[in-house]
Amino acid sequence: MKGERGLRRSKAPVFVFIHGGNWLAGSAAGFGYPAEMFINAGAHYVALDFIAIQETDGDLGTMATQVRKGIAWVYKNAASFGGDPKRIFVGGHSSGGHLCGVALITDWQKEFGLPENAVKGGYA
Repeated sequence: MKGERGLRRSKAPVFVFIHGGNWLAGSAAGFGYPAEMFINAGAHYVALDFIAIQETDGDLGTMATQVRKGIAWVYKNAASFGGDPKRIFVGGHSSGGHLCGVALITDWQKEFGLPENAVKGGYA
């Protein structure tokens, strides 16, 4: 049943979170705390990790590629953890919001062989 505390559901929506940190700092481990809210609402919560900008010689494209690959992985593996690949949503905070916006305009079919609407929506 939807929204019941601690109840596992199959085919549950999946929220993918992209952390902020000025492209320099932060990690997925620091953003696990929202998971309880999503799980209690009957959804799955995935926090992505990615390289820091100083490790890319200033290339934001490398970070964007890692985020896109992470979202594609979630789509391809959602069923293995009870998620519904047809209900994936993304969001981000601060610089993660920027990376979320980049992910939202991805050509999922061309770049990953996924449906064009692999991501159903997001916020940045």
